[in-house]
Amino acid sequence: MLWLKYAPKTLEEYVGNDIIKKRLQAWIKNFKRGIKGKPILLVGKPGSGKTSLVYALAGSEDLEVVEINLHNLIDPNTINPITLEGKRVLLLVDDVDALLATTKGFSLDFLKNPKVPIILTANDYWAPSMAKIRSLVQAGYVDKLDVKLSKKDMLQILKRIVEKEKIPIDEAELKRIVELNEGDVRAAINDLETKFAQMRDRKPEIFKILAGLFGNNFRRALLAANSIDLADLDQVMLWVDENIPNRYLKPWEAYRYLSLADLYYGRIQSRQYWKYLNYVKAFLAMLSLVKDRNPHPGLFQSPRWLYNLARLRAERELRHSIAKKLAKRLHISTKKALGSLREYILTSDGSFLPLTDEEQAYWDKIREKSLKVLKQTV
Repeated sequence: MLWLKYAPKTLEEYVGNDIIKKRLQAWIKNFKRGIKGKPILLVGKPGSGKTSLVYALAGSEDLEVVEINLHNLIDPNTINPITLEGKRVLLLVDDVDALLATTKGFSLDFLKNPKVPIILTANDYWAPSMAKIRSLVQAGYVDKLDVKLSKKDMLQILKRIVEKEKIPIDEAELKRIVELNEGDVRAAINDLETKFAQMRDRKPEIFKILAGLFGNNFRRALLAANSIDLADLDQVMLWVDENIPNRYLKPWEAYRYLSLADLYYGRIQSRQYWKYLNYVKAFLAMLSLVKDRNPHPGLFQSPRWLYNLARLRAERELRHSIAKKLAKRLHISTKKALGSLREYILTSDGSFLPLTDEEQAYWDKIREKSLKVLKQTV
């Protein structure tokens, strides 16, 4: 997965938000000198690089990140300032707006007298669940910083990936991806990866890997798992998921191994614990140990998820293209046009816009579906 492969390891690798980077580095250095600073709240839209910034800071300052999130609820008061390996701890409370919205009884008292440096991230500062956090910011217990990535920063990130991966794509297409994703660098990288996957034919390599994983020799399966490139790991796991039912008469044991691989892969994504990569590959190799095989499994099937992802991306591009024409016609922003697009589709046939045949077909399809739903609800 390119998003993981090119996640910045240090602040030097992190592109953009230069003022915030300097502020965070000075804040950590003060903590190391014994000058305790206020917890910091990083606010920005999903995919704007908030969590990556925290891990990049930890990489530059040799800190161990301890993360609290919806999937890892621990008592902040039990965290030791120093790990067993002798590293200082940086506490990250990720997606605190979602955490407070779904978790009852999560106390924020630990923010008033922090024992370790604390960074919180949130997508929506004005969400109802953030009322207590806002009061702490206003009372001076927490400092709020806004994280944003400019189009220039996003383009620089994509160019670096394109150069290292040797992806044959021009700058105009990269700018289109940046424009389409509006500050969400994670979605932009995922779009780039989807486009790259469509450009290259990886099936021969994937078929070879799948043959090893689904074989009955653990050593060969482990060699196949270790040959998986990190950028292809997501895709391989999707292929495995799609083909398990055809390979085994009793597939639940195979799904257990796949779910364990996915569990550790998720921990790599959320905590950057790269030592878990060996566990991911070992559990994939354990597919070779599953008995009760289908004697006639047939050919390997392509993941439907990849097809759906490409289709959704194409639809998003059509929506954005139509919204830009609508914005120009009505003298409003593209963002406002996107938000109101379905209303215009419902009340018009689109003839007042210079739509291409593909855009008109999309307009008609959405209009037909929406009108059908309305008739059913009346």
